[in-house]
Amino acid sequence: MLQVEWGALGWLPRALAVLALAYAAYSDVRSREVDDVVWVALLSASAPFAILEVAALRELSLRLYLTSVYLAFSLGLALTALGLWGDADFLALTSVSLLTPPGRGLIAALPSLSVLVNALLAALAYPLLLLARNLRLMHKTNLFEGVEAGRLERLAALFLLTRVPREEYLRRRAVYTPAEEVVGGRRRLVFGLRIRREGAEPQGEYVWVSPYVPFVAAIAVGYALHLIVGCLLDLLLPAPP
Repeated sequence: MLQVEWGALGWLPRALAVLALAYAAYSDVRSREVDDVVWVALLSASAPFAILEVAALRELSLRLYLTSVYLAFSLGLALTALGLWGDADFLALTSVSLLTPPGRGLIAALPSLSVLVNALLAALAYPLLLLARNLRLMHKTNLFEGVEAGRLERLAALFLLTRVPREEYLRRRAVYTPAEEVVGGRRRLVFGLRIRREGAEPQGEYVWVSPYVPFVAAIAVGYALHLIVGCLLDLLLPAPP
């Protein structure tokens, strides 16, 4: 079985990563923006200890560590280039991959993959939060007034979109992307995965928007879970011999 190789101060890089991710998660939830200084400070403070720890890894563990870093960099770069991630998501995953040695478990042996899987599972809670918000709005107003949408579109909108006052949308553009368009004089809902969407500015007192998922916060949760229990999917898999 793969053994986790902790240095004398092996806990320090992880502790610093948890602190940095906690602050980054707060900033991400609040404004969907994280200052790059967070990652520079984290890596600068952790580098001496992380280098010593990596230097002490055995051959198999070192290969797994390098594979984890490669996955974090390549997947993060690809998702960012496709417009599915922001720069902060990419930097968060890459940073924690550099500071975390292989863990126990089939997936946890690659920390970046383990953290990403945990983060994706944690992010599944976000549509439920949107549903709760939209159901509260439906008790107060006709949520879909003025918008043409079929039953399936309305059902999807309850989980993926929400409606906010136009003033809030204009004030918090970093948090929302427009999720409606006018075609032939008719307002229609628009669904998409990309972080930025080009198009005409929505009009009207209220605007349908797609809130950006605070994925740095999800990565923070995913990293904490990795440190405590490993990859959640590993719990469903048989233990390696």
